[in-house]
Amino acid sequence: MGIFNRKKKTEGSKHFTQLRVAEIVQETSDSISIGFDVPADLKNDFSFVAGQYLTLAANINGSEVRRSYSICSDENEPLLRIGVKRVEGGLMSNYLPDSVRVGDELQVMRPEGGFTLGEGKGSYVGLAAGSGITPILSQIKKTARSGGSFRLFYGNRAESSAMFTSVLNELSSERIAVDHFYTQQGDSRFTEEKISELFKADLGLLKADGFFLCGPQEMIENAKAVLSTFGVPPEKIHFELFTVAAEPKKKDKKRSAARSKGMCNAKVILDGEEILLDIDGNGDSVLDHLLDKGYDAPYSCKGGVCSTCKAKVLEGEATLDVNFSLSDKELEEGYILTCQAHPVTSNITVDYDQG
Repeated sequence: MGIFNRKKKTEGSKHFTQLRVAEIVQETSDSISIGFDVPADLKNDFSFVAGQYLTLAANINGSEVRRSYSICSDENEPLLRIGVKRVEGGLMSNYLPDSVRVGDELQVMRPEGGFTLGEGKGSYVGLAAGSGITPILSQIKKTARSGGSFRLFYGNRAESSAMFTSVLNELSSERIAVDHFYTQQGDSRFTEEKISELFKADLGLLKADGFFLCGPQEMIENAKAVLSTFGVPPEKIHFELFTVAAEPKKKDKKRSAARSKGMCNAKVILDGEEILLDIDGNGDSVLDHLLDKGYDAPYSCKGGVCSTCKAKVLEGEATLDVNFSLSDKELEEGYILTCQAHPVTSNITVDYDQG
């Protein structure tokens, strides 16, 4: 998920733990899954809820690269597993399959993310494209184990490029159903018209307890528009972006133009420490100010896609350049993505420890 970030390596980050690679599986010609062995004394630290992700860090060509990958294992499986699909020009997505071997240790951050299923005992509908299947596979496994039902619409270019098809076939039952779509075989992409047709063909799906959308931004926007038209409450719609549009939305540009002029006195609470900063509201983000001062603030994509840099504003106000991960409720509660945040008040208090 998200966009990689490249930065001079920070040695000994307290936010990362070394985990040993126990297994690497070639899922397709351009994708793998990596299973980590989590020692008994770290089991609690790396417990997760289906739908969450891990952030990995590696030194590639002398620079630190961070990238987030969704967990595809069930919560009770012996190995903590992620799915990785090669991206043309991607630093981490090519480094992992090319250079990492069983027995190596990787820097891994604790599981994060709000794209979560919950108990898995209800009825759910999923829409995934490409590697967007990764977190939804974890959700389907949990649903199958918990006695719920899951209907998945899964799109790929071709059958050969579809990740985890054998696992999905094994999970298929009266309660777990997967419909495959392949654009190279003449199937339509997930346009609004196509998604509308899928739900019209089975209107009972609209009564589901939750809808989980994962993939490119265009697909997710199409699905949200269709579900809204059919009257599905927004709190039932959950999404996670794997790729985003190149340009911010108009409303995001408007927010950017609303930044304050002049300096802001900022207090940042990070790992129990109070950090005082002078931040230019027209300059770099809150996160970049911290990194430039040498503080070990958590982050991954720096594109507003993941929520690794999430924090809560306790005093004052900040505006976001873009936001592809926080819900309206989280925004109302004062949460921000510090990689996109700029103060609009003369004083602000930001708490990472409540992120």
